[in-house]
Amino acid sequence: MQSSLDAFDFHKLEVPRSPNWYLACPPGAAHPHCREASPRYEVDLPRLRSQFFEVVSAAPRTALIADLPAGNRFRFIQKSRLFKFVDEVTVEFVPLGEGASSLYIFSQSRRGWWDLGVNRRRIRRWLRRLSARVATS
Repeated sequence: MQSSLDAFDFHKLEVPRSPNWYLACPPGAAHPHCREASPRYEVDLPRLRSQFFEVVSAAPRTALIADLPAGNRFRFIQKSRLFKFVDEVTVEFVPLGEGASSLYIFSQSRRGWWDLGVNRRRIRRWLRRLSARVATS
């Protein structure tokens, strides 16, 4: 799948002035725009990625639109139920060593200024579901 992800870099991510985005970063990441830390998962990166894809595949109106597997980077869209507003979610999985891993996850509305907290709730919901899947696997 052709992607624009090859030039994407979480370390250089510039966020918009609008409040319609949310960013979670791996523990210890020194990103100036990180709004919360993603959990440390006690599974290796391939297992975390697999579990994450199961979480996303269960999310309604969500599709993979770009991937860069060699960089462990993926981009999804999710459309709102009623008005079909499109949000983009970019994820990068990172190894933490000793069989542990985590992820960057950035969710942003394609249009509009306000998102009414939709991106924050999405990231938190996906991370909760991911934590539950990892814990039971």
